[in-house]
Amino acid sequence: MKHKAGILEIVATVATKIATLKFDEASNALFSIIKKEVNLLEAESSFPGREIAYIHKAKETFIG
Repeated sequence: MKHKAGILEIVATVATKIATLKFDEASNALFSIIKKEVNLLEAESSFPGREIAYIHKAKETFIG
């Protein structure tokens, strides 16, 4: 939820920067979205029990 709110905030910032013709700041905000995605993936990869969650998800997907 925090992640989605953060991205929404960045998108709003980009729109504001483009509207005021501050394109360099808008591009920096767009790149911060990518950085947030990378940070999220890194954090998810270190969660304890992620292997068990994967097995559960795979079982639901393929077996039903």
